Amino acid sequence: MLRDESTRDLLQTRLRLRPDLVFRPERSSGGVWYHVECREQHRFFRIGLAEYTFVSLLDGHTTPAEAISLTAREMVQDAITEEQALTILVWLLENGLATTTDAGLSRAKPWAAAIEQRQQRKTLERFNPLWLKISLGNPDRLAALLTKLCGWIHSAPAMLLAGLLGIAALVTLNTAWPEFAKSARSILDRDNWLWLTLTWLALKIIHEASHAVACKRLGGSVPETGVIFVLLAPIAYVDVTSSLRFRSKWQRIQIAAAGMYAELLIAALAVLLSQQVAAELPRHLLYNVIVMASVSTLVFNANPLMKFDGYYILSDLLELPNLAPRGNDSVSRLVRRGLFGTAATGVRESALRARLITAYGFAALLWRVIVTAGLVIAASALFHGLGVSLAIAGLLFWSGRTLLRWFRDGTRLLSCNPARFARAGLMIVVTAAAIGGLLSAPWPATRTAPGFVEHRDLAVIRAGSPGFVIAVHVHDGQEVHAGDVLMELQNLELETEVSDLLSAIRQSELKYHRLLKDQKTADAQVESGNKDALEKRLAEKQRQFDTLTVTAPQAGRVMSRSLPWLLGTFAQEGDELLSIGDDTRKEFLASVDQSEVLDLRAESNVPLRLHGVGRLTGQVRQVTPRASHIPPRAALTVMAGGPLPVRPISNKNTNHQKQDSNYEFPEPRVTVRVTFDESLSSQLTSGTTGRLTIPGHAYDSLGAGLYQTTRRWLKEQIDLAFMSQSP
Repeated sequence: MLRDESTRDLLQTRLRLRPDLVFRPERSSGGVWYHVECREQHRFFRIGLAEYTFVSLLDGHTTPAEAISLTAREMVQDAITEEQALTILVWLLENGLATTTDAGLSRAKPWAAAIEQRQQRKTLERFNPLWLKISLGNPDRLAALLTKLCGWIHSAPAMLLAGLLGIAALVTLNTAWPEFAKSARSILDRDNWLWLTLTWLALKIIHEASHAVACKRLGGSVPETGVIFVLLAPIAYVDVTSSLRFRSKWQRIQIAAAGMYAELLIAALAVLLSQQVAAELPRHLLYNVIVMASVSTLVFNANPLMKFDGYYILSDLLELPNLAPRGNDSVSRLVRRGLFGTAATGVRESALRARLITAYGFAALLWRVIVTAGLVIAASALFHGLGVSLAIAGLLFWSGRTLLRWFRDGTRLLSCNPARFARAGLMIVVTAAAIGGLLSAPWPATRTAPGFVEHRDLAVIRAGSPGFVIAVHVHDGQEVHAGDVLMELQNLELETEVSDLLSAIRQSELKYHRLLKDQKTADAQVESGNKDALEKRLAEKQRQFDTLTVTAPQAGRVMSRSLPWLLGTFAQEGDELLSIGDDTRKEFLASVDQSEVLDLRAESNVPLRLHGVGRLTGQVRQVTPRASHIPPRAALTVMAGGPLPVRPISNKNTNHQKQDSNYEFPEPRVTVRVTFDESLSSQLTSGTTGRLTIPGHAYDSLGAGLYQTTRRWLKEQIDLAFMSQSP
């Protein structure tokens, strides 16, 4: 804001308000407020009683300095200060709500040039690549037509019915939750992108149309609609600021909540309808609607820290008009007080309301910092080089102007008040040093890799030949020795084939000896070849027959909970029957990012954290020498409920290695095996999931760690959203 002495003459410049301004009073728990409507530009503002008293005196004859004196006589303790008056005057001129009586004089004033520069910067803001607003025209006539057709949706009986439908939908969703959760996992599959996009567009159109209909139904107007691109992602909007004309805050809240109300109503109807539809495709589309109309609208539109629906609802509920700018002003005053030692005063509020405004200001500032950082990091992770360019451009648009203003204010402050300049400089240096020291501190977080416990030398027993299970001689958990009979299978057809081959061999031997006796040497040689072929067939069938008696290939513990149900069932060749493993020989199999594997060494001890077990230590037995795109176990991937994202297999790797999976990691990973001592192994359960902690620091500093960790997390979410496919 303009603070130097050259702007003081603004207090002596006569201003005149626009003739089309309309002021409407509103009383709330915080006092009296005035709505300011600029009818020609269709713009709305809110100001306090003291500000209104001061502004109403600007008639083109009274100077602002005189208006301050007159306001002080009338308002006494609540009168505005000279600094506040300067802020109000600049605000009026910036927004075109007032003009000077001498246009030629105004262009010569220093404050006029500063205001013109501010207006130019506002024009440049329209081209911020991370926040671009595009108007699509005036939808007021269409809103009026929609209000006639479906305005009844916002009536009290309709909203009561919608509430009952919402309760019914929640009960239904709770009952059908397993099925819904299973289908929801595939919503972001690549095959669903088109349907998801169309669903999102349709819901956003309905969302904004609901705002417009609610506003028109209550007597407002809808002069503009358009699209805001946030990081190239489109967000629709409609202008319903005419709701500020309404004296009832509940009417304004109804308009602000109308979009979420419409989407949640659609979500409730989709839940109820999904239980009546049997076809797979319509049901899947309804699940798309449920997720997009409930989760997305509550996460984004209901957030009060951004100027979406939730912000206006909170502002009216707390009866704190202009909550965002007042919060920003409160934070700014505290910052100026810390830098310059000045006790700049704002509009007088009760202690509770002042705390609420300040708390909101800091919360909104923190949220903007988080969102800005997230958008910048997401841009660099998603668009690579282009994302970095977008991030730099966005930062220049958002912070470059502030830094330039600080520089200009600092140079003016140096010439006007060196002592305050020195104080501000010292505070900035101390703050920067503190932040820099914090970000330069060693990265405290540890890196981890997912994995699970499995038997080190697990023997999986499979059926060597097809047959019916006629006997099971072991049970789950039983200790066995190598060669012990585990179960018996029966294959009558195979037994018959073996018996027939034995009979054929005996007949061939008799025929062979008879031919030799008759001195038919050539025929005897032919018969000898036939006998050899029969014996080879018999050996193969006998091998298959012997596998019908299943024996233990090694000592260990039997692992199969389905053994009692195997009796009498038919097993195909290759079917898994049971497993034998040694409980004292288990290991943790982990999949590690190739950039982090250098900190792992064979025979070194590493910490692990297992779910349901806690922290323990193991020893690295093996680190595969080559990274691979192929998952070592399907259980590690999202397709089997694991944590690692995968994508459909690409052909580029098939030329180098055999692939037993239809999916691959987006980036190569290394398999690491960690062993336990015998006593610890016997206490662990095979299949227990957990994470391996990689020793050493991943990053040199806290700042680098925060950036890289956030970037990696965002990239993983992008991989999960855009690369994962349902089986």
